[in-house]
Amino acid sequence: MKRFARDARRLDIRLALAAATVLLLAPPPLQPQENGGSSAILVNSYGDLNGNGVRDEEEPPLELGVFSLHGLQSGAWEQVGAATTGPDGTLVFPALQGGDYMIVQEYSGTPEFGEAAPAEQEVILGAQADEAVDYANLALSIDANVSYALNFSAAEPEDYMKLLPSEIVCPAPSGSQGTAEDPIDPPPGQGVDEATFGYPKQSIESLAPATLGLGQIVPFEILIRVSGDTAADGGAISFVAGWNTEMTSGAPFGYDAAYGVLCAFVDTSDGANLNLDGDEKVDSYSWLTTADEIQGTFGISGLDDGDEVVVEIWLVLANPMPFPPKVSGNVPSRLISAVSGSGAAISTGSQTVPVQRVQEFITSNADLSIVKSDDRDPVYCGDRFTYTVEVTNNSADTVANQVTVTDTLDPDTSFVSAVPSPVDQVGQTLTFDLGFMLPGETAAISITVDVLPSASTTGAGGTGPCDGTEDLCNNASVSALTADPDPSNNSASEPTGVLCPTSTPTVTPTETPTITPTPTETPTETPTITPTPTETPTETPTQTPTNTPTNTPTNTPTQTPTLTPTPTPWPTTTPFVVITPTPTPRICVCDRMTMNLSTYEAHPGDTITVSACLPLKAMVQDNPFDLYLLVRAPGGTIYSVLYGNIILKGFVPYYSGIFIQDYWCGVLFTHTACTAFGNYAVALRIMPAGVPPDEKDVLGFDITTVRLVP
Repeated sequence: MKRFARDARRLDIRLALAAATVLLLAPPPLQPQENGGSSAILVNSYGDLNGNGVRDEEEPPLELGVFSLHGLQSGAWEQVGAATTGPDGTLVFPALQGGDYMIVQEYSGTPEFGEAAPAEQEVILGAQADEAVDYANLALSIDANVSYALNFSAAEPEDYMKLLPSEIVCPAPSGSQGTAEDPIDPPPGQGVDEATFGYPKQSIESLAPATLGLGQIVPFEILIRVSGDTAADGGAISFVAGWNTEMTSGAPFGYDAAYGVLCAFVDTSDGANLNLDGDEKVDSYSWLTTADEIQGTFGISGLDDGDEVVVEIWLVLANPMPFPPKVSGNVPSRLISAVSGSGAAISTGSQTVPVQRVQEFITSNADLSIVKSDDRDPVYCGDRFTYTVEVTNNSADTVANQVTVTDTLDPDTSFVSAVPSPVDQVGQTLTFDLGFMLPGETAAISITVDVLPSASTTGAGGTGPCDGTEDLCNNASVSALTADPDPSNNSASEPTGVLCPTSTPTVTPTETPTITPTPTETPTETPTITPTPTETPTETPTQTPTNTPTNTPTNTPTQTPTLTPTPTPWPTTTPFVVITPTPTPRICVCDRMTMNLSTYEAHPGDTITVSACLPLKAMVQDNPFDLYLLVRAPGGTIYSVLYGNIILKGFVPYYSGIFIQDYWCGVLFTHTACTAFGNYAVALRIMPAGVPPDEKDVLGFDITTVRLVP
């Protein structure tokens, strides 16, 4: 959240809420009591509209102001009472024993401070009932001395992206400038809020498991308010806060001691900041671990009278594997102490921000579902193809924690790679740790496999679930620490058919020059590109195609035409393949492939020529890019051919080759087939200039396949 024009808003709140300066006035004289006696505190509150700390004639009483009374008991502040002011702005805390007390102003149900002065004041009642107690000059507006007030809270988890420590860098590590705009963004499409204290206040006083991801960064917010001259303190304070590494019951769950305090900085983008002049910063922070707590010490400087400064601190919630099966209690965090630069103690009260109801990490409901698909069906024996697994958290408000996907490969496939990685593989079983999933989030997994020669080749496949008739079957399931109210959608399977042709398709000539998926060619009066463009036809352009007796799907015309300077525009933008067998040169198929997988068969010694028409019009003007042809040979070896740099000028492509409208056409690759039988997958890639492709640029994007057969 970016900085608000807060001064104008503050005036509105004063007028609407009558933010109070509270005067503690002396009650009537008290009579001694035989049991030790007691006293009373009268609170007389008013709306300090001009902020001068003095009640002026026109300033009204603060009606319905909420105040709580805290007593110092066994060294700790405990709330002992609460009351609301009447129409005259007054209330009484009666019958109090001697001791130390503090009055805290609250509104809207959460502890807050007055706009003109700290809304808490320590009051000491006489230890003996007959001591005279003078309240007349006690007020919350303390002008003579500097006062610091700290408010400890946590950012609302629903307001910010839940990130792992590996996903973000601390913007202000210790020893740097100590100030930064908060880099933790709001969730996508969920407004402008982020990890923030906020104005009005958005941070919270406790955390709930349903909104937390195990292993995530948890931002805490410390608001420091300054009232008075800070020269004697050098404008500096330090404070200590603690975050438990185990629960109050002793169960091994809390904040991760391995990370300790991950980050601390003055968050300049927080809307609760006021009067920042640029020198406020976290000078230093450090942490240590005790038996059950991470204790962080933070030094802050650059504080001036009237400043309100938000310090953001990052801790990491632990992700124990396995999670404790039986948990009770909560995970505390607390503000321990604070001192000014001169060493004077700063009252911090008893401020805690616990993770409550920890058992809800297990008992909260989040409906997970899983679906599975293959990138093509059927496939050929020896092929490489990819499965996609999608997992969705269908809950509207609950984070699913410790989400695990288990995928079982068919025994007639071999594992090649997966995204995300790393993946735990035991035999044909793959296990993916997805961590936590936010409400509505979908996570995708890609698994690439090779088809083994042992696979059944009936061609039976289809869409899931598997029924036992398919050639290949892949099974996947999802589970989580979080309870799932609907287990029926926690598993999925995907069948895939396999084909292994035993004979080579033949070419059937047609009477018309049409392009079909069957590898044929009927030369017409419009010549085509051939492997021997220098030859001159000896007959008229009328040609009679013949069918060769070989197992290669080719068509040999009675002559070889030459290349004309004006080619006929092609209706598609997809690549085509020419296979020229040796030793007898023949013009072979010149079909333009569809984006569906097409397979051509070649024999050892044949020359494989791949050509294409590339759609260049849609590329960005004046943006250089490189054109690659990638060939994946049997066994996974990838061969790459770079065709140099292309730059578009005004969407007019230029490159060596044949120009047809807004396409570049030409021969991309010529290769003499090796003796390794199997599939040679061919792919085209347009890459940013200077960025070579890698294996991921090949997998799942084949444009055609040339099968080398005996």
